[in-house]
Amino acid sequence: MAISALAGGLALSTTAAQAATVEVANGAELAAAIVQANSDSSITRILCATQYGCDVVGSLPTYSGDQNLTIDGRFSTVDASAVDDADAFASVGSGNLKLIRMTFVGGLSGVYVEVPSDRTGTIKVDFRKVTVRDSILHGAHVTDPNK
Repeated sequence: MAISALAGGLALSTTAAQAATVEVANGAELAAAIVQANSDSSITRILCATQYGCDVVGSLPTYSGDQNLTIDGRFSTVDASAVDDADAFASVGSGNLKLIRMTFVGGLSGVYVEVPSDRTGTIKVDFRKVTVRDSILHGAHVTDPNK
């Protein structure tokens, strides 16, 4: 396993298959890692490296990458309760999405996943130990414009 540094001090670990895990220590780094994953298809996993989570006040950036992505928040809370014009977390990427050990509060939707209109086949959305509450429209909303 090789370890190098990304902008902002994020740790990037790669395996022989060149899939990468980005370890983050706080909410700002979690947001930056999602932005990085949008442009770096080798990033397939984002892991909060602290045992108490990487909390975020506001919404997370939209994930739009083509690769499968797992975000393990280690009990992070994304508190978008003051946000009434955006989702707490949105994904418009064309890969599978797995969210683990996270709580989403508020926003239009707590978690919004839109299957890209040019995507064929199946996209899997997997929630493990995820809580979504107090959103304006939907808790978790998955939509496919092709249907």
